[in-house]
Amino acid sequence: MKQRLLLSLLVVGAPMWMGMAALAQKPPTTTPVTSQKPTDAKQYLTLAKYYYYLAQYDSAYYAFRRVLDIEPRNNDALLGLGRTQNRLRLYPASIDTLKILLQNDPKNPSVYIALAQTYKDQYSASDDRDIVKSNLDEALKMLQSAESLNPAPSTTNLAAIYNERALLYAAKDDDKKALEAAQKAAALLPENSDVLSNLGRLLYKTGDTKGALEALKKASATNPKDALTKAFYGKLLVLSGDQKTGIAELSSALRQSPKNAYIIGQYGVARYLDPVEATRKANLDDSKKFLETAIKADPLRYPEFYYYLGRISLDGKDCKTAKTHLAKSVALEPQLADYRYQFGRALDLCGDRSAARTQYQAAVKFDPALKEAKDALDKLGNP
Repeated sequence: MKQRLLLSLLVVGAPMWMGMAALAQKPPTTTPVTSQKPTDAKQYLTLAKYYYYLAQYDSAYYAFRRVLDIEPRNNDALLGLGRTQNRLRLYPASIDTLKILLQNDPKNPSVYIALAQTYKDQYSASDDRDIVKSNLDEALKMLQSAESLNPAPSTTNLAAIYNERALLYAAKDDDKKALEAAQKAAALLPENSDVLSNLGRLLYKTGDTKGALEALKKASATNPKDALTKAFYGKLLVLSGDQKTGIAELSSALRQSPKNAYIIGQYGVARYLDPVEATRKANLDDSKKFLETAIKADPLRYPEFYYYLGRISLDGKDCKTAKTHLAKSVALEPQLADYRYQFGRALDLCGDRSAARTQYQAAVKFDPALKEAKDALDKLGNP
């Protein structure tokens, strides 16, 4: 069951791991002087890139817009604006911006990669994926166009194409093609932490926990400032039974990025998953606090955190609170069997046997091998 709990991260949590398209865009080497208002497009562009690098996307958006007010055909600003709009979840605007750039700069592989990412992220964030069901195929077409450019993409951009293709195939549940693409990216850039962390997640998804841990350990060592990879590595160590080392990695990530919702939430999850029953129970209040803080910071991106809050409530026999949390986890990630099963447990505990049966049936549909859901259905008997 442990392995199934992380599968949704490859789709729902994908935006946070997509640093590859910006590899060719080096972070600022100096801090822009911000005490004085920029006076020209070049200064605004430097400031915009700096804000983007710091993940201050509202400020980056404003600065990129100011560049384009001065120079409407500035390709660097259009690319930065499109990426920033994606980060702000302004997906239609991001697509429009990047399509304008594609007309201006049709031989730039970064534009195709950025468009592919926006299509993918719009799909992942949608609560009705039937509306955006063509997005993943559109994204794959963008990557194929980028790969076919003449002159051929650089090694860095080609690795970015394979890395993004891996994420897309993972979203399509084609694990074989996803892993093949991730391995090609790693062969091109074997020391790149973004490539290695993505490879690690895909290896874990396909059952190679040892290979996943090796890739993530190398990724974390290659870029120790990458707190997100460090947090994922720590979480995987915890799930693999190495609680002490996993908590140490997560604690380090938390010190580096104390306000990052993903890291805060994963620290809460790790405390809850302590294999020593007495320690786990002692940690429940802390686990709950970290998970609630993460959800407050980013309420729609991480269904896993609602799931574990629901589990904590179920442990305390608080079926109403558990039902509320687990309903949100299922709404955000409807096809994960464990979420459906635990939601059914909460409904069952609250006395709603009919609704519980529906959730147990959905759990078995999404994972026919989930014995707990089958046993729960048998216990309920016929309607």
